[in-house]
Amino acid sequence: MSIVLTTFNARYSHTSLALRYLLANLGSHAADTKILEFTLDSRPIDAVEQVLASTPKIVGLGVYIWNRPQSEAFAKLLKKVAPDVILVVGGPEVSFAPEDDLLVATADHVIVGEGELAFSRLVSAILNGLPTQKRINDPEPQWDDIILPYDSYLASDLDSRTVYIESSRGCPFKCAFCLSADQDGLRMLPLSRLFEALDSLWSRGARSFKFLDRTFNANKAHALEILGYLQNLGPELEAVHLEIAPQMLGVELIQALSVFRPGVVQAEVGIQSLNEEVLERIGRAGKSERALGALHQLRMKTGVHIHADLIVGLPKESLESFGEGFDRLLRAGPHEIQVGILKRLFGTPLERKATEWKMVFSQDPPYEILSTPDLSFEQSMEMRRFARFWDLFANSGHFKLTLPLLLVSPFEDFLQFSGWLHANNVGSSGIALQRRFRLLFGYLAETGRVDPGQMAMQMMGDYLNSGFEDIPEFLRPHLPENMDLPTIRHHLGIIAKPAHSKSHKRQARHSGQGG
Repeated sequence: MSIVLTTFNARYSHTSLALRYLLANLGSHAADTKILEFTLDSRPIDAVEQVLASTPKIVGLGVYIWNRPQSEAFAKLLKKVAPDVILVVGGPEVSFAPEDDLLVATADHVIVGEGELAFSRLVSAILNGLPTQKRINDPEPQWDDIILPYDSYLASDLDSRTVYIESSRGCPFKCAFCLSADQDGLRMLPLSRLFEALDSLWSRGARSFKFLDRTFNANKAHALEILGYLQNLGPELEAVHLEIAPQMLGVELIQALSVFRPGVVQAEVGIQSLNEEVLERIGRAGKSERALGALHQLRMKTGVHIHADLIVGLPKESLESFGEGFDRLLRAGPHEIQVGILKRLFGTPLERKATEWKMVFSQDPPYEILSTPDLSFEQSMEMRRFARFWDLFANSGHFKLTLPLLLVSPFEDFLQFSGWLHANNVGSSGIALQRRFRLLFGYLAETGRVDPGQMAMQMMGDYLNSGFEDIPEFLRPHLPENMDLPTIRHHLGIIAKPAHSKSHKRQARHSGQGG
């Protein structure tokens, strides 16, 4: 093979759409090109060995914030053992990195921004012995000039891995922390091309699609057409993942989403902050009350599974104001709240303003915020733990009956629980589900906020709904005497029925048994 395209995905189920775009647009060189994908668990030295086994002249490496360490190790090893192989790096993590950046310095060439056409021209120049520049910074390509990559998905990809789709590039917002802030508007893929690609994927067996559009509903007419197409696929459609801006939802879009079976559509709803001063500082338009109202309507009138995002560490966001926003968001009813820690990305307005705004970031990937004038280092560490524990206890869905006993003042109460876990040397990863039940019961019992008998029965409902078939020893003394499992099931009614297998699959990432 003359060319190998490679990257380190976060996990095996993920696929790299970017590499497939590069392959699709290589023209005559595509036949002599191979994609090799690795995961974060792969050893870089093993990846180098596999890549070199194809005896490439050119290696293209996709670099992202999540795979920076693996990419650095891979690049250094590759150039050490095969210095004549041309290394081309691309992706958001290197597009705007300085010249003395390790990956930039190690690579022979750097592709800036969207690279389908730039990479193709570079490859042709290299293989034909023509002069080339180190940093390739071409204008953003137009859809008419790009060949779509979906034929590059293998049958095994469609069967067991995430199938990524995009119908637009760019974003209507100019958020200071995002690379889209400096892009010029939206570029919508013509729907005829999108539907032709989806038809082909569907005929080959794809039943789930994850759209990568920054804001799926940025163009209402475009979004409505796509939702109508997806709805017409019928009951075989298993899952659709979208990123939406709640303030841009209207009656028509909510109606279009309401016709899907519950749980088929999963929406990542970008809230980021509910502090108006923060939203103004980061350049994110829209009123928080309107966003919350739309999110609530989405929850009440559709079966969409709602995953709402909040970011810790935004400029002018204190712990107190974050907590107020968290409680307001929770009342709106999302199924999950993803508490993210602000990250510094090369090339964003936030990176350029960080010194002026006195924002301190980690120097190591993923470059998370350490402190701001409004958030101390100690508070940022508290919130890292809060985020992970919230994922394990709240977002997992295993404690729907018990957690309300804790969350009277949700943010403050869970922050105290998180602190208690930390003080008791409970790590924030790899906590087995049964241990989580024991920890939550222990905390509620220790603080004396809930009657142990009431709490024990509520927790038994959660425990049985999580698929367990026994009475845990720590709960038995607090249940009525001589109460066996059939009696408990009868007492709890439908609440105690075991969770469906699909729910288990969705929640596997929270179980401490998987990724």
